[in-house]
Amino acid sequence: MSQNTGSDVGHRLFDEIPRILKLWDEQVRVALPSTRNLNKLTLTNSLPVFLKMLSESLVYGVNLTKEHDAKDISKEHGEHRSRIPGYSISQIFIEYDILRKAVFEVLECETQVGKRERDLIFDFIAKAKDDAGAEYVSLRPVETVSHTEELTKIFLQAPIAICVLDGPDHIFTFANPIYEELVKRDVIGKKVRDVFTEFEVGPFFKLLDSVYETGSPYRGKEMSAFLEADNQTQEKFIDFSYHPLLDFQGRIKSILAIHIDVTEKVMVRKENELAAKKLASEQLRLSTILAQSPGAVAVFVGPDHVFELANQIYLSLFFGGRDDLLGRAVRDAVPEAEEQGFVALLDRVYQTGEPCTGTEAPVDLRQYDSTMKSFYINFVYQPLFDTEGKIEGIIAVVTDVTAFVLTKKALEKSNQDLLAQRDLRVQFVSTLSHDLRTPLAAAKMSAQLLVRDMSDPLKLQMISAKITQSLDRADKMIRDLLDVGQINAGTKMSLNL
Repeated sequence: MSQNTGSDVGHRLFDEIPRILKLWDEQVRVALPSTRNLNKLTLTNSLPVFLKMLSESLVYGVNLTKEHDAKDISKEHGEHRSRIPGYSISQIFIEYDILRKAVFEVLECETQVGKRERDLIFDFIAKAKDDAGAEYVSLRPVETVSHTEELTKIFLQAPIAICVLDGPDHIFTFANPIYEELVKRDVIGKKVRDVFTEFEVGPFFKLLDSVYETGSPYRGKEMSAFLEADNQTQEKFIDFSYHPLLDFQGRIKSILAIHIDVTEKVMVRKENELAAKKLASEQLRLSTILAQSPGAVAVFVGPDHVFELANQIYLSLFFGGRDDLLGRAVRDAVPEAEEQGFVALLDRVYQTGEPCTGTEAPVDLRQYDSTMKSFYINFVYQPLFDTEGKIEGIIAVVTDVTAFVLTKKALEKSNQDLLAQRDLRVQFVSTLSHDLRTPLAAAKMSAQLLVRDMSDPLKLQMISAKITQSLDRADKMIRDLLDVGQINAGTKMSLNL
């Protein structure tokens, strides 16, 4: 970026006065809310003339006449501001600071301003700032003192630690009770480096020096300080801000230091962070254990029962290796589970905090290839609670008992068949015993008749034939019974045709 001569910078400044004032107007109305109701002419006041004088000084050089004229213009500006209700000297200083920034922002958007011209602009605006401030104070001294006294009352009653450090040695000229309670020592009239050691607040010393030298405020958050009290050292965490305070001529006079003790908040947060870290470690450990568990395990979180974890056994055993379950709600990922009542059971566990178990429950689940497969399962739905005792999820431990249930059902059917066969045999034996008794009874009766009367050959022959017939009938029944026994025993029989 090239540099221009003083003449070039002066001519360019003159040409850019409308643009500079426009930029200044916008920024001042943002920085100073009390100016927003002022019209443009009232707000800019004598600044257009002041910028013209500045441009002439850059072109022709500064002389006593121009200095005197510029001082008059600046005093006029201070007098004008003193007549605006509620306008303070600090607002005047802010106006000139914004003006300086606006000048350089416009002038250096394309070319760099040389050191000589930069110093001249700084000095010209700084003197105007001092003159305007001095004129304001000369016209409103009582109000200025009153304003200071009011601020002191506010600081004394403020619920935060406030002190004022005067000069480059940062001598305590004010400290409210909250500040004295925080540091637990007398500070008024003492240098900050005499009150505290380097070990206690070393970094704060450098920050105070920087704010005093540069005039730039500083804000810090949760900065550590080791304060000694009653032969003990306590670590404190402080949110603080250092604001430079200016005298009537706009020079840095002291620093307003505002402190908020956030030790308790920081310690609570650190405890929570430690607890969260420990919880995360435990969750990782649990996830590792569950992932390596020899059983089928899944973890659901939230009222929608979102799959947070499902070990490989769970996925491969019941879903044929599906890999699209994690991060999805059960009712979306496994709609058939809702249709079969399992989501309702999960809802009940989540709402009541009471576990639920199931034994040999039938379930049909969609596999990786979109086919349905039937299972019988034993399951436990156990609620999971967070550190505050609130339910946050459910762990499901599921066992596939399909083979066991099918085997049991087969055995039950086999037992039923055996019982049916036993009943048939009992009925068969009962019938057979009845049928055998009939021919045997007939044979017995015929034999008794034969004993009573053996004199009639014809009658004897008839009774003998009847006995033979009854015995043949009994013999046939016995042979049939033997054939049935061989069939039940699995013995092969020949077929005679």
